[in-house]
Amino acid sequence: MTRFSYKALAPSGEIRRGEIDAENESAAIDALRTQNFTPLKLNVSSGLLQRGRGGKALQNRELIELFSGLETLGSSTLALDHALDLIADTQSRARLARLARDLAERLRAGDGLSEAFAEAAKAGAPALPPVTAAILRAGEQAGDLDGAFLQIAQMAARTEESRKRLRDALAYPIFIIIAAAGALVFLAKVVAPSFIPLFEAQNVTPPDLLITMMAVGNAAPWALLILMIAGLAAARPPSEGLKRARDQFLLAAPGMRGVVTRLETARFTLALGTLLGSGTRLLAALPIARDVVGNAVMRDQLDAATEQVRAGRSIASALSGVPAFPPIARRMLPLAEAGGSLTETLQRVSGICETEARDQVDRVLRVLAPVLIIAVGALVAVVVTILFTSILDLNEAVF
Repeated sequence: MTRFSYKALAPSGEIRRGEIDAENESAAIDALRTQNFTPLKLNVSSGLLQRGRGGKALQNRELIELFSGLETLGSSTLALDHALDLIADTQSRARLARLARDLAERLRAGDGLSEAFAEAAKAGAPALPPVTAAILRAGEQAGDLDGAFLQIAQMAARTEESRKRLRDALAYPIFIIIAAAGALVFLAKVVAPSFIPLFEAQNVTPPDLLITMMAVGNAAPWALLILMIAGLAAARPPSEGLKRARDQFLLAAPGMRGVVTRLETARFTLALGTLLGSGTRLLAALPIARDVVGNAVMRDQLDAATEQVRAGRSIASALSGVPAFPPIARRMLPLAEAGGSLTETLQRVSGICETEARDQVDRVLRVLAPVLIIAVGALVAVVVTILFTSILDLNEAVF
């Protein structure tokens, strides 16, 4: 049996899409006709419409490629469905190409773009993040899809750049730790055991420090296994109570609080500023922007601020009262609202908070890198001292 995806005209006149199993194309057409459907299009299913496959939200890089392409092609006279066809034909990412083709088909059937994304996601295709979907809907309502495409691409590019900088900053310390661990395990597992036959040949008991170092080397695979199990456990979504406790700790820990609050504030203000700039209503934009915040404690504080806005308090006054917001946000937002530049200021606050968080991470890493190097050097020195002490003990036993 082969699974076919179809588009057909129902007796009511509606366009129907779905999948059907049949021996061949003719059998699939006959099966559709027995349901009083008029087949319009039939293809061997690529799995796009199968529930349970795909469904993961589009990543920043995919958003950049898709919406940058749409914004570029939108400035021409090319129709949106043909622009999606062109993106699919030139796209190297398979799932993005399938999504573009599916969206083009839905547009030709009469769906709007945001509706096409929603229906494709229900069928198992990659979904739009909530902020992106809201910007797209606002652009459709305002008749400015090109502006929405540009805003989505710019926001995704900025978010991806921020994440890349953070990953690059952490790469060097992680490399030092892995290299040091590998060197120590090599000395304990390979070099140290080579001394044991020499002591046995002289009927001399090996030094306790050498035995201890070998024991540490023998325990290394078990330690690695424990770390792998812990990593797998950490990859599982934590319980709500554990997640809240972790987020509370991050907001209270010295050195971490400033980085976490600034990164989360940058994400929130960027999302809110972009949503407001696209024409989304404030009370609709606040919950969507709140959802991009990863810290549960900060989300609770933003929920309280949203309720204050619903009660009639000004947005700047409500947000400036969020305890976890850094001082720069609490100072700038009231001034921005008074000056009528809230949208621009939100995006400016996002950039400032992002820069401050990056500077704090850089300062920590500038201190951490030398400390790690000194610590690694000290550990290697201890191991080498143990080995040389063992050699001296062996010489004394021989002579």
